[in-house]
Amino acid sequence: MSSARGWHRLMAPALRVANVGVADQPPAEVRRIQTINLIAAGAFFFNMTSTILYSVLNVRELALVIFSNILWSLLYLAVIYANARGKSDLALWMVMIVPWANLTIASAVLGRGTGVY
Repeated sequence: MSSARGWHRLMAPALRVANVGVADQPPAEVRRIQTINLIAAGAFFFNMTSTILYSVLNVRELALVIFSNILWSLLYLAVIYANARGKSDLALWMVMIVPWANLTIASAVLGRGTGVY
């Protein structure tokens, strides 16, 4: 197997996610949608990785953090869903607001007492 073909297979899932909602769009809009999708997918996987880590560390003390991360992860998936439905302006606003709200609300509500933030 050539290295180029192996690299393509490695990147295929990311390319499928990036291309959600790009059909029949001009090139500038395609790049915008792909960027939004990749940011949302990266944030989703980071949040879910953190959630799994917190679940392994201490479920009892970090239950609120775990629940919060699952909620925000679903909102990151909603960004990709908005792009899939042709609402790229909504997806752009969501990809800017959801991470900000994730950090702000988690820091304000959960505070320093959790030891996570």
